[in-house]
Amino acid sequence: MPPPVPAIEVVEEAVDAFFARYGSGPGRPVCVVIAALDEVDSVADVVTAVPPRVAGYATECVVVDDGSTDGTGDAAARAGALVCRFESNQGQGVALRAAYHIAFQRRAEVIVTLDADGQFDPSEMERVVEPIVSGRADLVQGSRRLGRSESTDRWREFGVVVFGGLVSVLTRARI
Repeated sequence: MPPPVPAIEVVEEAVDAFFARYGSGPGRPVCVVIAALDEVDSVADVVTAVPPRVAGYATECVVVDDGSTDGTGDAAARAGALVCRFESNQGQGVALRAAYHIAFQRRAEVIVTLDADGQFDPSEMERVVEPIVSGRADLVQGSRRLGRSESTDRWREFGVVVFGGLVSVLTRARI
C-alpha cells in the first residue's frame, strides 16, 4: 500500500486543478461556497436553488468535493457549480478554507457559506447579503435558532438554546 498523500499536497493539487479549469478570476461578486462529502442526493438541489443575483450582484457557486465516493462533484457540476475536488477526504474545515481561498482569488466581494445537505435555504441569501453590500455590516451570521427550524433532535435544539444564551451573556450581545 502506498503511503498516504499529505493533506497540503491534496489541497494544493485540487486548487491548482480548479484554477487551471476555471481560471483565477475575476469571478462573480457573490461567491457561494459549499463543502460537500457524499451528498449526491442533495447537492444539485442546493446549487440550483442559489439565486443568479442577490442584492443586485451576480452569484457563482463553488463546491469543494471533499473526497466523495458517490458522484457529488459531478452532480454539483451538472447543476452549474464550479467544482474543486479533493482526491481524499480532508474534513470540512480544510474544504471550507480551500473554498474561501478560491473565492478570494476570484475576487469575490461577498462570500456566502451553504451546506450541501440543504439545511440552509438559499432563498434567504438576500437577507444575509444585503446588509453587507449596503455597508451596514461587515459580517452577517445566519441563525438556526431564529425563524423556522427543521430539526427533530430535541437535545440539539436544547444545546443551541443553552449555548446561544451562554455566548450572549459572555459577549453581552444577543446571539
